[in-house]
Amino acid sequence: GASLAVLDGQQQPGLSYESSTSHLRLHFTSDGIVTAAGFTATVSGGPAGCAPCTSGTYKAASNASGCAACPANAVSAEASKALSSCECPAGYTGDAGSGGDCSACESGTYKDVSGSATCTSCPTTAVSAEG
Repeated sequence: GASLAVLDGQQQPGLSYESSTSHLRLHFTSDGIVTAAGFTATVSGGPAGCAPCTSGTYKAASNASGCAACPANAVSAEASKALSSCECPAGYTGDAGSGGDCSACESGTYKDVSGSATCTSCPTTAVSAEG
């Protein structure tokens, strides 16, 4: 018979793999490999497994889909679980956490922190290149 496992708080039928930290991240069903939020299936070159979503991607739900890309020029931490984890790096501005692209700061402006802050004008005696 099928076994039941809990993946991201929901019972799932099928075979399951439990990591040494007791956090379930990989689940086999008749529909394919289901991985936890923040993780994607790896099946090339060996046995099926799972890997964290790479920087610049995220996966919000437990399902068989892969990780989604953050908006243009945005970054995120490895294993991100939500679009809100995406942010604009230093030198770029925008609201990536809500789905907006990150745009390079215009020439004569700068931004030295990550996030949605706006670019700041350079002092009158300084100059900066775009980005």
